[in-house]
Amino acid sequence: MTALASDVPAESALDTTPVDDEDIAEEEDDTDASADNDDDDDDTDAPADEPVVASAEPIVMPTLDPAPIQPVFAGLASIVPAKGTLLLAIAKLASGELRVTVQPPPAPDEPAETVLPLTVTGTVEELDTQFVDAFAAYKPSRDYATASAAEIARQTKVAADKSRSEAEARRNKTTTSTASRKPSGTLTVTTTPANAAIKIAANDGKTHDAKSGQKLTLVVGKATITATLAGHNTKLATVTIANGKHETLALDLPAAEPSLF
Repeated sequence: MTALASDVPAESALDTTPVDDEDIAEEEDDTDASADNDDDDDDTDAPADEPVVASAEPIVMPTLDPAPIQPVFAGLASIVPAKGTLLLAIAKLASGELRVTVQPPPAPDEPAETVLPLTVTGTVEELDTQFVDAFAAYKPSRDYATASAAEIARQTKVAADKSRSEAEARRNKTTTSTASRKPSGTLTVTTTPANAAIKIAANDGKTHDAKSGQKLTLVVGKATITATLAGHNTKLATVTIANGKHETLALDLPAAEPSLF
């Protein structure tokens, strides 16, 4: 069924009045003016000559893992004796490489000229990765040199002590021997006939048997000589022995006269 016009509500009825073009233009002008007023209000809040600063985001540092630390200084410290000074030199070559020299101090009783340094040359990257290995290879040889120097020093001391002890013993022996040795001289007694028996009583109380022409060492002082031979008269003589001197004595033993009884 077709709806009649009276059935449509009044407020829903379409406005079919023709619109003039001038009215549309006036409405657009009103809209532009309203927009300009809004812009003027905004300009009042923010001065035109102040620059607009963009807000910066905060910088957050990433969490960094600690770099692995090799025990380099623990190793270096192990080759430095007490109160010693280790020298570490780093030279930059024309090629850009680095030359690292480690000069340890000599150990006690070790000649300084025998201490060989560790020298490693390479780029920074090579040294970062290879210096520890180079030092690990150097340290055993350094330890061996230190131990060898200590052993050489020990053996040298033992030999010196032994030599000193032996020299002291020789001096003591010489001193004792010299002190116990009495001043003396020598004596040679000759007899005629030559086969006579000779007895010499030295000044120290000792009696010596001798043959004609025999040289004897006697203490300083008076020595009594007795020469006997069967069928001959006995001879008795006294000689003074001087220190470092040689004395001679000749004795003639005549034949004894026959007895009347």
